[in-house]
Amino acid sequence: MSRVIGRGRYATETYPERSGGGGGIIQVGYAQNKKSRTLDPTVAPFDTEIPMDIGAAPLRVVFSSVTPGNFLEVDINLNPNNTDAIAHEFSFVAAVSFAAAPVFPADFQIISNSVAGGSMAPGFQTYRSLSSVEIPVGATKATIAVPYNNANLAFITIYGTDSFAFTPGSWLKASEVAGSSVTQPGSGTLLPIPP
Repeated sequence: MSRVIGRGRYATETYPERSGGGGGIIQVGYAQNKKSRTLDPTVAPFDTEIPMDIGAAPLRVVFSSVTPGNFLEVDINLNPNNTDAIAHEFSFVAAVSFAAAPVFPADFQIISNSVAGGSMAPGFQTYRSLSSVEIPVGATKATIAVPYNNANLAFITIYGTDSFAFTPGSWLKASEVAGSSVTQPGSGTLLPIPP
């Protein structure tokens, strides 16, 4: 691309076309809780997935094809309410499986540095997690999930889109980003889900 410049418009300046820096975002998937609901107690940390709806499938994003060497970026926003009068432990993590037909939790690994939550005081909280991990060699499909830990108690309610207008719902967003676009990779690695 070029343009004529100068006081009398006598010179031509040529500059490169602007590009997305190596491919950018390849694909994006969203999942959001539609109904607010109280979470079931967990038996072990991260042995249960956040549900998308009552009696429905878990909160997941599925990419039917991915490219090794690209990166998965996972953004989770959960808006829980501790309905008890005392603080309770509540946390969640981003988990991913590259299996063709994954079974939870056996086929899933957590993304390090994606754990969010902690000691949750009574009332409403907002927890956010943003993490990324490189798609490993041999991967052809990716399933992203959100397992949680509520320390064996059933006092945590997750807000969905049916909540009050001023209360944001909870969501999972996953993106596949071209490896050539990631100039400074994060520290995310894949780890086993703790037993």
